Amino acid sequence: MKVNPIPLFTDNYCYLIHGSAKDKSFLVDPADEKAVHDWLKKHPEYTISHILVTHRHWDHAQGVPGLAERLKKDYQHSGKNSHIEIVVGAAEKQPYATKNVGSTGSFEVNDIRITHIPVPCHTIGHQLYYLEDLNHLETKNDPQEPKNLYRAVFTGDTLFIGGVGKFFEGGPTEMQKNFDEIRKLPKDTFVFCGHEYTLDNFKWAMGIYPENEAVKKRYNWAKEMRAKGFYTVPSTVGDEIESNVFMMTRDQTLQKKFGVTNEIKLMEKLREWKDKKKTFSSEL
Repeated sequence: MKVNPIPLFTDNYCYLIHGSAKDKSFLVDPADEKAVHDWLKKHPEYTISHILVTHRHWDHAQGVPGLAERLKKDYQHSGKNSHIEIVVGAAEKQPYATKNVGSTGSFEVNDIRITHIPVPCHTIGHQLYYLEDLNHLETKNDPQEPKNLYRAVFTGDTLFIGGVGKFFEGGPTEMQKNFDEIRKLPKDTFVFCGHEYTLDNFKWAMGIYPENEAVKKRYNWAKEMRAKGFYTVPSTVGDEIESNVFMMTRDQTLQKKFGVTNEIKLMEKLREWKDKKKTFSSEL
């Protein structure tokens, strides 16, 4: 399985994924119709069979119906299969969806199992997409080779590298449950999120938990990657458990710093402080 990030707008990511056959490729969140269509014209070896939409916000989904129509015409003209399955969370109520999903379930295409996992909070119908290479279920990902991978999760605006999405249609209880679901995935799972927010996330986290060595290490890594003009995607589930403060809500040291005694209250405090760009440094 291979993943190609396609940067959109100022900081969004769309992704193209394929297994053994490039004529059954997937797109995740192709929000910019023209940009993605232009990219595909430069890479005619890919034929899109599925579009996976994490959630309905314009910067993830607005280009989907127009792109699907363009691609259908292209494929009909060239004699290819023109059916494109558009997968969306049912609660998002998108008229262009051809496959509405609700509870956790899976389907298989081109040697890849796609598991959709509901994570309501950022939006009520937000979905994660966990993909596994069926030919290499026992093989672990090599973090040094993120272009050749065996399992990956596409997290949209739920989990960011070093951060979390805003709680527009839910609260800390829902997001804690979502993060607990992510923690169940194999630690070598690559994480592909919806935005390039990594450096900002870790810069803020350094004002929250500067004594944590994992946070410090990832902040320095993010600075170096962005200074070189590199993407910071992908991360791994293991990296996020170790260095993302929103994944540390059961950390007693962090709970004590905020004066709370459970993970829900800490999730609430962390999101509140992040929204206000507040840190312990700014409190001094």
